[in-house]
Amino acid sequence: MNSLEQAKDLKAFERRLTEYVSCLQPATGRWRTILLVVTFPAVSPLRHPTQN
Repeated sequence: MNSLEQAKDLKAFERRLTEYVSCLQPATGRWRTILLVVTFPAVSPLRHPTQN
């Protein structure tokens, strides 16, 4: 494979990867929100044990 073919192949791979990652962003944002909503109430009693 010569360097021109390698460059074309790399650009095609980069386009596919960018397309895939952009497709994941809405789901990732949703999971981040769920993680934050669950984490803060779970950690709060650990930070303030006298407020039980």
